[in-house]
Amino acid sequence: MVDASPVFMPTSAKQLLRDDDSLLRQVFFNVLRHHHPNTANKVDVIYALSQAWCKSKDDADFELLEKYLYNLKPEECILVASSFSHMLNLHNLTEEVANTQTERAGRMGELTLPTRSTNMSLIKLTSNSNVKPETVYETLCNQTVALVFTAHPTQAFRQSLLKKYARVRGYLDEMHNKRMSPYEKIELLEAIRAQVQAAWRTDEIRRQKPTPQDEMRHGLSYFQQTIMDMVPIFYRRVDTALANIGQPRMPLTHRLFEFGSWMGGDRDGNPNVTAGTTRDVVVLARLEAVNAYFHAVETLMFDLSMWRCSPELKALARRLAARAAAADPGRVAEERKKRNYADFWTPIAANEPFRVVLSHMRDRLWQTREVLHQCLINPQLSVKQALQDTDSYLDVQELFEPLHLMYTSLLSTGDESTANHKLLDTLRQVRTFGLALMKLDIRQESTRHAEVIDAITRHLELGSFLTWPEEQRTSWLLSELAGRRPLFPPGVELTPDEAEVVSTLRTLAELPTDSLHSYIISMARTASDVLGVVLLMRECGMTELLKVAPLFETLDDLHNAPATLQTLLGSDWYK
Repeated sequence: MVDASPVFMPTSAKQLLRDDDSLLRQVFFNVLRHHHPNTANKVDVIYALSQAWCKSKDDADFELLEKYLYNLKPEECILVASSFSHMLNLHNLTEEVANTQTERAGRMGELTLPTRSTNMSLIKLTSNSNVKPETVYETLCNQTVALVFTAHPTQAFRQSLLKKYARVRGYLDEMHNKRMSPYEKIELLEAIRAQVQAAWRTDEIRRQKPTPQDEMRHGLSYFQQTIMDMVPIFYRRVDTALANIGQPRMPLTHRLFEFGSWMGGDRDGNPNVTAGTTRDVVVLARLEAVNAYFHAVETLMFDLSMWRCSPELKALARRLAARAAAADPGRVAEERKKRNYADFWTPIAANEPFRVVLSHMRDRLWQTREVLHQCLINPQLSVKQALQDTDSYLDVQELFEPLHLMYTSLLSTGDESTANHKLLDTLRQVRTFGLALMKLDIRQESTRHAEVIDAITRHLELGSFLTWPEEQRTSWLLSELAGRRPLFPPGVELTPDEAEVVSTLRTLAELPTDSLHSYIISMARTASDVLGVVLLMRECGMTELLKVAPLFETLDDLHNAPATLQTLLGSDWYK
């Protein structure tokens, strides 16, 4: 067992940082000595020499350190460098914990923070800046912040290490915020030692290049571990801040945030991002959302056991209960048992209306999850069609409305505290993340689309689209957009790159529209770059066209951008 004596509960953030840093360094050195005693001694010497030079700034002390490092063998250098890398990572954890403690102290009014909380910001706006509370409320209700995960990850750490460091950070937080017995302190220190040892024995370098699907799963881990749970908490703090200036809660129909992603959608210069990749990341994101809602609904089934409800909810519950009663109860229970539901296997009686509705929602969420799993396994399935053909959730309103009906029912029967607990959090998650979790942006370079259209015009013996002047390109594209004839002739020959563009657009046509946001054209130059994408979307079966966002990236293109936009806006069809 590790000695429990290093546990401290200081009031000073700086002291807290020093104590945590000393604790983790001691734990790490114990691990290092256990596995590599000779290396531990050398690291100890280097650490002492470094401290000596940092204090003295004397050239002689620096030369001692330099000479010692120079005499290390190559294999020793690797272990020493890795040791200091781990120590720096652990030090970063202590800084994060100290910052967390400082912020918590600020929220408790024990000190003044350099940055204001939401609560203080609203109070200062209304008291110091003479902004009306109603104006603050209306402004919040009319704005949404879009947060987008890019497709260029700079995270060098492996997920295996990040999760271990996160656990250490959580243990340190627990150590400072929870009253513990001596035995609990010993157990907590053992847990810290286990994670530090596991991190040291884990390869720091990712030996295989991550795929776009890997990048997406990495991004999804932030939703799993933090974002999904933190968004409702932030809403609650906004509600409290609004209450402090005499305003009601944020409306349940409004969302302060929405999330987007380029992961699996940005194919500009990345041949690894294919139509199949885009399809996979959309399905993975929807699976993550459905899994979260499935667990939330199961939790609500335990919580919402009351029988009093509004007439509207009672009517819905009776319809669903009558439908369930038509099935064999034994068969239903056996099927739900196979699905590994937490409880409530048999059909629920109508005198528990909340559970009747939630049971129906749970079945549909399970069905949705199964369909999405099948879509991952079978790339030939149209995701949108597969969801439409089964009793699955495709429209988020079908998920939101019964939850909202339960919420208003609880308010009508005087059960406000129950309504404003987990049910409120689930409603806000559904409103914020929808069924897509985050909307995907598609990005492709402009010449790829022009090459596809060129292959079509040459096949139709209309000439080479690439050689036409811009006026001719724009005129022809507008005429095709105004017409109804199919543009893709049978037997048109496409290069692999051109075929991939068409395959991507046809895949987008088979994906739920709420999973997609914009089609971004990099290196856009002219109006025909935009019109060409819109035409290809339509010809590839997209009934709901995406927003097309041209990126004017060179200096010349930026100078010409106003004229390009005037050309687009001057077209009756485009407007």
